Amino acid sequence: QRVLRVLPVEGTAVLTVRATGYRRPHMRQAGLDEKATLSGPGLTRRVTLVAHGNVAVEPTAVSIVNSPENSLTLRASRGSGSYSFAIDRPDVATLRHTPGAATATLYPRALGTVRVTVTDGCLGNSDAAVATVHVTDVDSLELHVSDLMQLGGNQTVRVTARDTTGTPFAPSQYRYLGIRVHADNGCVGVRAAAADEGAAPGEYVL
Repeated sequence: QRVLRVLPVEGTAVLTVRATGYRRPHMRQAGLDEKATLSGPGLTRRVTLVAHGNVAVEPTAVSIVNSPENSLTLRASRGSGSYSFAIDRPDVATLRHTPGAATATLYPRALGTVRVTVTDGCLGNSDAAVATVHVTDVDSLELHVSDLMQLGGNQTVRVTARDTTGTPFAPSQYRYLGIRVHADNGCVGVRAAAADEGAAPGEYVL
């Protein structure tokens, strides 16, 4: 009997077991010639071992806008590839997942925080991965712009939206915020910056 210790390294290993001869005490007990040897190359058996790490999930922590048009894709990786997703607050969000698939989609329903737990169906003793999703509204807006501007020139106005924890929303969430930037007189004009100008969500041209 041998004990195989798996090191904390992912990869594939081939374990080979080979019979190289007879054990003399057993031959003696069986009344056989103790000096007998194996004929031919001997018996050989091989088994392939695949070492997997614990399952991971992305993103691990994120805030999304509470909008019926919004959704969030959660992606599992590592592990054996057989994933199961579970949500602890179905009243806050709906989770849709095809059994075994590496992705799941979360749809917000109400304000709150949900935890999505991803487990590995083939590695029962492995650690689960957890994603924390805050379904929230906009708590504050920050406007970044210079108070001086050359006549006939332009500058970029950047709006930063933060959730109730003070964390900025990801760029993908700005489409659900409905932010509008406008001037209170006709001295300047404001328009949304175009993506082909290298603009990020939440940027405007003044």
